Amino acid sequence: MARIVLLFLAMLTSVFGNSTVILKTKLGYVKGISSSFTFNNYSRNYNEFRNIPFAKPPVGGLRFHQPVPYGAWSDIYDATRFGPSCIQSVNGMVDQYVPNTNTSEDCLVLNIYVPSGFSESNAKSVIIWVHGGGYYLGQGMFYDGSFLSSIGDVIVVTINYRLGVFGFFSTMDDVALGNYGLWDQKMAIKWVHDNIESFGGDPNSVTIAGQSAGAFSVALQALNPANKGLFHRVIAQSGASNSVIAMSTAARKNAKLLSRTVHCNDSLTKETLACLRNKTAKQLLEAFNTIPTSTYTINNSTDVYFDIPFAPVIDGVFLKQSPQNILYGRQSPGLEFYKSLDVIFGGCELEGIAIAYGIKEIQSKLSFNISEGIPSDFFRNHIIPVVVKQYFNNLSALESDINTQYSSSISPKEQALNVVNLYSDLFFYFPEILSLKFHASGNQNRKQYLYSFKPHSIFSKQMSALFPWYKANGHGADLYFLFPFRGQESNLTTADRIIGTMLMENVNGPGLVHWPTYNETTKKYALLDLNTVIKSNLYGNRMDFWSTVMNLHQPGPTTPCSRPECILGRK
Repeated sequence: MARIVLLFLAMLTSVFGNSTVILKTKLGYVKGISSSFTFNNYSRNYNEFRNIPFAKPPVGGLRFHQPVPYGAWSDIYDATRFGPSCIQSVNGMVDQYVPNTNTSEDCLVLNIYVPSGFSESNAKSVIIWVHGGGYYLGQGMFYDGSFLSSIGDVIVVTINYRLGVFGFFSTMDDVALGNYGLWDQKMAIKWVHDNIESFGGDPNSVTIAGQSAGAFSVALQALNPANKGLFHRVIAQSGASNSVIAMSTAARKNAKLLSRTVHCNDSLTKETLACLRNKTAKQLLEAFNTIPTSTYTINNSTDVYFDIPFAPVIDGVFLKQSPQNILYGRQSPGLEFYKSLDVIFGGCELEGIAIAYGIKEIQSKLSFNISEGIPSDFFRNHIIPVVVKQYFNNLSALESDINTQYSSSISPKEQALNVVNLYSDLFFYFPEILSLKFHASGNQNRKQYLYSFKPHSIFSKQMSALFPWYKANGHGADLYFLFPFRGQESNLTTADRIIGTMLMENVNGPGLVHWPTYNETTKKYALLDLNTVIKSNLYGNRMDFWSTVMNLHQPGPTTPCSRPECILGRK
């Protein structure tokens, strides 16, 4: 292991009231901060290194290009302040919690949180955190890794990657292959593998983890055999590679639309790309913002769509096949690599709650109040047909099946919960369970786990205020417990602190209780709560429904199977 040298600056210099620390790395000296916190019954010291570049600024000719390694630096690198987020729009819910709201294309950096007391003989396991945000929002600095690092006794690395049009613009050919955000993540992972020893980390014990689009991302990284040796475990919180929203289904169409919006020709040639590279970041962001994201209606109708317009694609390089083809395939390098890793998948109780926010946004066009629920006729006429059209290539026979499974004649409140369940199952639960099934099949060497997260957070209360029928936790509720907001600890209840501590203490492995692996026979999972219990067959009736659907409505073969309806089904 590389020799670790810590040079303390006599504790005379202070940054934000914290002492500075200088570390010798393979790339040069880096100056970070040494700080402490008290959480629950823990008092911990830790070191933090912010805004370390892993790639050169992706500007000019490097816009819409794979990242280029940053390399070494000559002077002592100042890692005491956070840098900008990658280009994105203002997000009022998040911006109040980030250290700064600056954005820039020069954003390919990472932040490292190191528990105190590391040494050559005590190398720490590493967790690389990939943030979510629909592939168009988010930043590494939002996630304060100091608690997780110190309580879990691991090194935590949070990363930035290019977002929206900057990270996922694709012409679906050699002009602009796309997936730049995934390549950024891969380069950050490679940087950690090559350099984390200098920070006291063990490059042979690396977990990549993420939530939502971050979970889609780490699950996609796990299908790329070129990542072999760079990480060894995957934790996907609320997301799987084979989700219908993990990949773009209209990349070229959206590339044309964006090009026209900024007055570049929409032929999507090299001339188009040159034109786009000459536009300012602001111009591209403004154009991106004209393309519907998340829930929206088409032609002023009240049909409900859910889409992520700029997302990963099958580019023939990073992803040679669609995720479902890789998972269903035999002896492919991608499947072999995936099955060589230990994996954890899971989510919260009502993952699909975002659809309610989307319906609320078009409230003025509707003849009901989403706060009181969703009428069954609206579900049948404006949601089910769109789900079948958007994700299953208009396999109209599915409409009656979905209606039978998810309609409710009891009340609009009950129907609203069933609508959320539909999107939860389609986007999250069933793809996760399928991913576990493929991982477990014939795999005696590696382990796979499933969890369901039950505790409520302050965000659950906020959603209940908007939607009184909502009595559970939703998408992202688990983040509040793994990454408490610094300075907001007083808002945590005693139960919050206990649950957060429990999760952080066990990040090195499933040690909450005796947590059995998931397999198709027992279907065991951990119900994470104040008192964690082991249960079987998560949402069994609903998962059985989707298994039956996929068997009855298998699409015709395509090579590769990149059509939207193939995402969950077989090729």
